[in-house]
Amino acid sequence: MRLSVTVIAEQTIAGEVRREVGSGGGGGRFGLGYFQDNVIESYVNDAVKAALTNLDRARPRPAR
Repeated sequence: MRLSVTVIAEQTIAGEVRREVGSGGGGGRFGLGYFQDNVIESYVNDAVKAALTNLDRARPRPAR
């Protein structure tokens, strides 16, 4: 079993809206009982951190 989490972070600067995606998750040969609140929270935190990092570091390239 595997649980995947996808987060979309959005930022508006000077009227320009940017969105970036982050994901997290995990699992293995476990039953549903493995996914306790603390495990799910860890997956969510990883996804949020990735989305915010992408939003902070990724810069749009100029069009050609």
